[in-house]
Amino acid sequence: TLYINYIGYQPYQLLLSTPTDQPITIRLQPGEQQLEEFIISTGYQKLPKERATGSFSQISEQQFNRQTGTTILERIPNLVAAVSKDNRSNTPGFSVRGISTIEGPKAPLIVLDNFPYFGNLDNLNPNDVASITVLKDAAAASIWGTKAGNGVIVITTKKGKFNSPLTAQLSSSLAITSKPDLMQFKEMSSSDFIDVEQLLFSKGRYNATTAASRRIPVSPVVALLRQAAAGTITSEAATSAIDAYRTLDVRDEFSKHFYRSATAQQYALQLQSGSDKLAWKALAGHDRNIGNLHESLSRTTINTQTTLKPLKNLELSGNILLNHTKNASGRPAYGQLSTGAGQLPRYTQFADAGGNAIPLAKDYSLEYLSQAGSGKLLDWQYYPLT
Repeated sequence: TLYINYIGYQPYQLLLSTPTDQPITIRLQPGEQQLEEFIISTGYQKLPKERATGSFSQISEQQFNRQTGTTILERIPNLVAAVSKDNRSNTPGFSVRGISTIEGPKAPLIVLDNFPYFGNLDNLNPNDVASITVLKDAAAASIWGTKAGNGVIVITTKKGKFNSPLTAQLSSSLAITSKPDLMQFKEMSSSDFIDVEQLLFSKGRYNATTAASRRIPVSPVVALLRQAAAGTITSEAATSAIDAYRTLDVRDEFSKHFYRSATAQQYALQLQSGSDKLAWKALAGHDRNIGNLHESLSRTTINTQTTLKPLKNLELSGNILLNHTKNASGRPAYGQLSTGAGQLPRYTQFADAGGNAIPLAKDYSLEYLSQAGSGKLLDWQYYPLT
């Protein structure tokens, strides 16, 4: 059996009888396929793809739902070229085709169901999105004016259908992200860090801080070296305590006490129905996220949409959007904690063997805090775990 396949043509299969001394002529038939038609929504009008001008990207509901994320902002950059997310602040934003200004607004214009939307994009439930169109170039400004100088993102939400029975759709998802591997960073070991501190102590590096004030925080090793030099503890006791610090690594402490696997849970229930003159849809969703640093997000959204057709060419629509969001900050990330003396020592410990929190000499030395107020003040010590 001879099987012939070529791009743009229908495959052909021929049963051969051997032997044969006649030439074989095969003619392939062109394979024609109708491409799927796209409708581009600019916020003002809807046009077929071949009539739309400018640079744009279309995201269908199926494409959008292939991505995971509890916010729209988490899904768009993975689907559209030239859309980048900015995570440099606690309120991340995004831009279309880079930035056009340094101090001015950089965010694109958001159009939600044909109206400009100036609220927080995180308040919208991703399960309520029907399609998204991203307008990238000057054609967007010709439609929406100077407000569209940074691009336009047109979001169309789901709506009820006329002459449709009552339907219910329940969806849920769970995403788990492992905590980062801090040991992949090649950094100085705790033993080498302690050797440097001992060298600097022998050269008088910490003499100025000792003479200036006992308030200035120092590392535990420097504190032990001071006590040994002052004769309050023996050299053997100081050496034994310092050797115990050599086995510690602050990255292990961060990974054990600060980081965890992140989870993102999503639940959504959608009801819709419609008659010949009335169509309605209701969506209720609940999201619960717990991040790698124990930061949390709890969000409940309710969105109802009703469309009334009193006359043949007249439609009246109304929306009600309710949102309740609760955020809780997490623990400091690796590299964010520091002391008045500089970066954290490589051997910093946050909890003892029993799991009890250990104070950190952050702004004041532990020796000063333990004696301040002669026991009549509250505990001034800083515990990173509490």
